[in-house]
Amino acid sequence: MASSSELINDVYMCQQGSTKGGELPDAVPSTSVVAQEHARKKAKAIEEERAYVSNIHSAIHSLDKEIVASDEERKQSEMSIERQFAQVIEQLLCKKNSLIHNMNMFYDDQKQRSMQRMTELKHELSQREIALKKAQKECDRNADYWVKMAGMEDEDEKVAEPSQIDGVVRRRLSLIGTKLSKAKSLAMSKLPAAARKDKRDEHNSHAQSGVESDVIEYTKHDKMRVFMPQKELSKLIGADIRLSTEWWDTQHLNHVVYNTYDAQLWRTSAMNGGWYNAFGSYQVREAQQKKRWNLQISARGNMCGRPSLRGQPADVVFGVVDCDRIQLQNPNEKPLGFWLKPLNGFAYYGWNGKLSHSKMKNKSYGKPVYVGDRIGVELELIQTPGQDTRSGYRAHGSDNYGGVIRFFVNDEDLGIAFYDLDLTKTYSLAVALNNDAYIVSLID
Repeated sequence: MASSSELINDVYMCQQGSTKGGELPDAVPSTSVVAQEHARKKAKAIEEERAYVSNIHSAIHSLDKEIVASDEERKQSEMSIERQFAQVIEQLLCKKNSLIHNMNMFYDDQKQRSMQRMTELKHELSQREIALKKAQKECDRNADYWVKMAGMEDEDEKVAEPSQIDGVVRRRLSLIGTKLSKAKSLAMSKLPAAARKDKRDEHNSHAQSGVESDVIEYTKHDKMRVFMPQKELSKLIGADIRLSTEWWDTQHLNHVVYNTYDAQLWRTSAMNGGWYNAFGSYQVREAQQKKRWNLQISARGNMCGRPSLRGQPADVVFGVVDCDRIQLQNPNEKPLGFWLKPLNGFAYYGWNGKLSHSKMKNKSYGKPVYVGDRIGVELELIQTPGQDTRSGYRAHGSDNYGGVIRFFVNDEDLGIAFYDLDLTKTYSLAVALNNDAYIVSLID
């Protein structure tokens, strides 16, 4: 700070410089005026300093409140995240328990059916063994009786001519054979009806094939698989986690052409032209009688400038094929469509809604299928007389046939497509793709 004398001198010099010709000013400021101005400026500087300090305090207080609020918000966010994850974990545990429960029910049912079948076989075996022992005892008793009778006749006929002896022996043998045949018929009559039928079938099959013993056929259990698509967690908790007995059979799939993920199937490239086949893992047997596969066709996206497929029929073939014939094709070779030789499957062409099977091609049946449609393939291995088969194609014509195939589009029944299928065969789902534009998904 400058002294009072210095301030007065400064004011005086300024006034001197402003006069013309070195004239003296009219008046010289007094010391009291300068002191008041100086005091006023000093007071103003102090007020400004106080205001600045107050602003710093206010800023510090605001920052402190902001830090406290931020800490509180962080704690609330952590608690919210913990609550959300606790709910997610709880839902996942519920889903896990539900899946385990469904799986246990499935395998318990398999075990119960196996135990029931084993009990039935043991009971049948016991009955057969008892009946066999009774029949054997009866045959032995009758044989001993007739041998004894033949011996008594030998004593009565000690004297006989050679020609008479031959005739007597033939009559005795014929009589013994007749009695043994009656004993066998008596033993067979004591068996249950089902056992008698099995014995007759066994005898006929042995007479035709020369096989001395039959083998009880054992059917393997069905399997299950868990589907977990790669989606966000919220959707994984929902219906996308599921148990299924059906997926694509990768063992008979050409992996150079096809790719799969869970229930989805698509062609990786269209460079290898032609129809390539894919098959489902689930096999339908006569005991199961009925099965329906549900499929959905979707586009793979607008790849490589490909135009939209909306409004165009899907170039996809789907149907049913004999499982034994699947072994006839090499998945690493370029095959024909599954409706042609050697597979001779039963096909529905989504492009025009027509049927094909072996030498029969393009029989009018249904309607075209488009991207987004749901397709149902239903196989019924049971003889049902009186069905309307006018829209279908007859596969065979023997008394051992009677299976039926139907197709559905968006749950609309298109009627019987094929009928009189062999009931003794095992069948599975079949799909064929000609290009890489579509994805075929198995859905519930």
